[in-house]
Amino acid sequence: MILINIYSGLRPEELLQLKKENIDLFHMTMTGGMKTDAGFNRTIPIHPKIVGLIEYYYKKSDGELLFYDYDKTTPAAMTYDKYRGRFKKILTRHGLDKLYRPSCPRHTFSTRAKDAHMDDFARKKIMGHEITDVTDKHYTHLDLNDYLMSEICKIG
Repeated sequence: MILINIYSGLRPEELLQLKKENIDLFHMTMTGGMKTDAGFNRTIPIHPKIVGLIEYYYKKSDGELLFYDYDKTTPAAMTYDKYRGRFKKILTRHGLDKLYRPSCPRHTFSTRAKDAHMDDFARKKIMGHEITDVTDKHYTHLDLNDYLMSEICKIG
């Protein structure tokens, strides 16, 4: 789940609310998001490095969500507290629990995208941030799926 976070730019809460019906494995996109008008219901390309993980969780899930807590007798929706606990457990195992928080994968996505020279318009669209540049907001008309996929693939 952490890798999916890193390669998608989703907030942890957005990741946990992803519905299978919003995963398009043919076009390699997922639709989700929250918090702001720009972030709500946005289309995010599935980076090639996480396709296998998305497919795994898609097939594993018997419900409407992509992620469930399978630690219980009956699978339940994954909560942020459960995600945070697993995140901390993994980082503790590697001695990194004092350095990172569950929001850090989103920071990692943004930083890696900038390092890879991803266009700022694409980075903001993927992360669900408002486009304030007049030219990009009003005069730029792109096939967003193809454009965003080419941009996200810049991240190694």
